[in-house]
Amino acid sequence: MEQNADKLLLIDDLLTSAFHLTELGLRESFEFVDFNPYTINDDALVWYRTNVHPHATVPALVDENSGLVLIESGAICLYLAKLHQQLTPDDADPLWPVYYE
Repeated sequence: MEQNADKLLLIDDLLTSAFHLTELGLRESFEFVDFNPYTINDDALVWYRTNVHPHATVPALVDENSGLVLIESGAICLYLAKLHQQLTPDDADPLWPVYYE
């Protein structure tokens, strides 16, 4: 399942989610937005704080298909792996709970 409308907002060298997308083979299906709260204009910062994260931190994943916003790299990686059914055990696998430990 390809998610063409997702946006992954990254800042400078915070690349955990970008590496994960590469492992999933999804890097080309995402729009990357370079976001630095210290160098953008006030309107963009207000938009980001209102629509994505009130503390204006990154990374963030905005799934425009579902409206879901994730603001922690671990949560982003788990969400993408589960959404695309890769790099995670099957739900029926008895080791599934161990995966989250």
